[in-house]
Amino acid sequence: MLDAALYPSPFPFLSIARLTRIGNEVVETLQDLHGGLVRCSDASLFFHFVQSPRTSRAMSDGAANDLSRWILDSAHCPELAEQLGAVDLRDYEAMADLRAEVRRMVGDYCVEHPTMAHQPAASRFWFCELTEVAAASGVTATSLATWLDGVQQTSHATFAFHFVSSRLRLGLRTNDFSSWIDHELGLSDLAARVHEIDVSTQPIDRVRSEVLALVAAEKGRP
Repeated sequence: MLDAALYPSPFPFLSIARLTRIGNEVVETLQDLHGGLVRCSDASLFFHFVQSPRTSRAMSDGAANDLSRWILDSAHCPELAEQLGAVDLRDYEAMADLRAEVRRMVGDYCVEHPTMAHQPAASRFWFCELTEVAAASGVTATSLATWLDGVQQTSHATFAFHFVSSRLRLGLRTNDFSSWIDHELGLSDLAARVHEIDVSTQPIDRVRSEVLALVAAEKGRP
């Protein structure tokens, strides 16, 4: 039998078009948010924690995602904002677990601070989603070296699709890059290290640099 690590299936880098869609779910109070976290889609929750342009850079004031930003700026609840800002996507393997933990935090705060729970915020919060349309780019990789070239040359949107958006499709368990490195190249340790890179609070360019550094180091190993 041929060794899959020697003859891997190609990795297809996809060309991506992106559109942010505003949903029908809108909240004005923390109590509304608690209910909205039940009704919003997984895609919306993922967008506000990871994909939104407002979460594409590390924030130093305890508001590292859209929900914590709204809670800090509009609902004026810095303690809760700090809790939500500290949520690390790497601690969860399913969107249901992430949703349950976020809703628990908001619910506990509402119980402890009933006046704040029903106080209208300075502005409303709209749940949104990111719609992505993928098409073949014509760029593929069949080895770690050609994959590294592809990651260096690919667009911002394509990199984010394969490394960030794929986590929603794969239930937070991994990403397209780590999956291919593990199953096609047989480099499980490298795949795990790539997966563990923080995508919640870092700009996507810094994330890409970390991926490239890990892979370059692997290539240089004897």
